[in-house]
Amino acid sequence: FSPDAVEDHHNTKAIDVGNDTLVSVHVMQVVPAAAQPLEAVRAEIETRLRQAAAAKLARQAGEARLAALRAQQLAAQTDLDVKRRALADSTGLAPTALAVRLPGASVPPVPRALDAWPLPGKGIEGGAGEPEDWQPALAAEIDEAAPRPGRERGGRPPFPTELMVRVLVIQQLYNLSDEQMEFQFLDRLDFQRFVGFRQSSQAPDRRTIWTFKARLIKAGAIERIFGS
Repeated sequence: FSPDAVEDHHNTKAIDVGNDTLVSVHVMQVVPAAAQPLEAVRAEIETRLRQAAAAKLARQAGEARLAALRAQQLAAQTDLDVKRRALADSTGLAPTALAVRLPGASVPPVPRALDAWPLPGKGIEGGAGEPEDWQPALAAEIDEAAPRPGRERGGRPPFPTELMVRVLVIQQLYNLSDEQMEFQFLDRLDFQRFVGFRQSSQAPDRRTIWTFKARLIKAGAIERIFGS
């Protein structure tokens, strides 16, 4: 509004609001903008905070439910694949001729993103983040119960125990086979970040995962991981 309309209370010029309609405004009173007292807006603030909290909880519950359904779907599909391979071995038919897919199943699976529960840790060659306090202690306990293999025969050094523990956590959570874990590490950046390496070439393959699990099972240490 022009100063004469605000200060001298003159009618404004006609304003075209459409549909052949003109409007003129007469300012009766001017109230400067100011922060309202807390007591005047307390109820509205509390209502907005409750609505935001409820929306966040509903979103988390929905994501958790969706992840559970996808895990169930993946488990059922994996069971079908195992039976298909067994039938192919017993009949001599090509596995592709016996392919069975659940309705809506996708390959590779699309599990929930890990952003809702990241587990930062120091990865290979100094990955970002510092490990949680429990991880070194758990790794030390596992190494004591199931000592890491020596390097008398040469070869590449074994993966850090903390890293392999996180591999098993993802595998258990998403109900993946060793072969599927290897594929997911090649395909998914969130899996790589969660475990703690920067590129897929640093990921353990299916044989490495199987060997690590076999070592823990033989020592009776695998229960400690998921117990913790």
